Order: sequence, then C-alpha cells, then structure tokens
Amino acid sequence: MIKISFNGQDRREKVDRDKGRNLLEFLDNYIVFDTETTGLDPYYDSIIEVAAIKYKNGEEVERFQELVNPQYGISSFITDLTGITNEMLKDARDELAVLRGFYDFVGDSVVIALHAHFDLNFLYDGLLENYNIKFDNDFVDTMRIARRLLDELDHHRLKDLAKYYGYEYQGGHRAEFDAELTAKIFKTLRSLAIEKYGSIEEFSKRQSAYYGQ
Repeated sequence: MIKISFNGQDRREKVDRDKGRNLLEFLDNYIVFDTETTGLDPYYDSIIEVAAIKYKNGEEVERFQELVNPQYGISSFITDLTGITNEMLKDARDELAVLRGFYDFVGDSVVIALHAHFDLNFLYDGLLENYNIKFDNDFVDTMRIARRLLDELDHHRLKDLAKYYGYEYQGGHRAEFDAELTAKIFKTLRSLAIEKYGSIEEFSKRQSAYYGQ
C-alpha cells in the first residue's frame, strides 16, 4: 500500500480490510486501546497518538503510549479537541516507528475499544502500508456490548457512558485517558451482564442466539 499525492496532500490507497472477529464476549485477558487522529477518514487522515493497556485476569500489567508525528501540521480544531499541539508532535516518532512498537506490544491478544472499527481502520491501514501486516486480531467493541445491555440510552459514545455511570470525562480525547475509561466501562458492563443474565456464559449464549454474534 502506498500514499498518493493529491493537491499537495498525501493520502493512502484504499484497501479491503480483512479484520479479526468482532466478539460479544467478556474476557479475562485482553488489551484495551485507543487512538487520536487528525480526522475521521484513514484514507486522508493520520494517527497522532496511540495508547494500549494490557490486562491479565482482569488486572492491569503493562501500558504502551506514544504521540505520533504525522509529518504535517494538525488543525486548530484537532488541537482544541485533544489538547495535542504541533509543538508536542514535532519531536515525536513517526507512524513507521510507533505502529511497530504498538504491534509488538499487542501481539496476538484480543483488543478492546469503544467504536472499535474507527480505531482499527487506522491501525490496519497503517500497519499494512508500513509493514505489509494485516492487523487481524479478534476484537471486542464496548459500544456494541453497551447497546445490548443499555438499550434505554439514546447514544453509547464514550462520553455518554461516562455520564451515565458518573465517571470523570475531563481529559477525554487523549488516547491513554480514553483507554483507561473504556477499560473501566468494560468492567462495569461485565458486572451489568452478570446482574441481568446471571452469568457471563448466559449473556454470551443469549447474544449468540439473538444476534448470531
């Protein structure tokens, strides 16, 4: 995969993504991750921060976090949204280096994110472009689970779930903060699944029966 120059702006070549399975499960061993980007479309935009937190038996054991220099200036809108400035990014490593570190950190673990396809699309395209690696780890989307367990809510974004559960959201739109909050919500949803269905096994069984995974 290559980048194509278009009106002076580099953009990726569009690809078909062969991602892993989208699981409706609560696991004991997993990695929660998040990215911050220059925009919404991996075809045009770039990662500017990535963070991941590794859990074993539900307990944190290790973290990965880095800013990423996109090799062009970011907009004031993104700075206002994330608090990440061009000054902060000027000495950061580029995508080539950071994504390799992320990939080595994650290995073959199941990964968890809220609105997971958004983050996975950026990571998939970046790893394919830089290393010809197809990032096909199985994943859990906490938004998908939240929609099953909290169908009374109109929206299931990170800030909506934080507000619903009374979790602090000041500092949102930084990758490490959002990964921490996603992990907290994942554990809270696990407790809710047990409360509603009696066990995690019964929750998974019902979801498979109703939605076919």
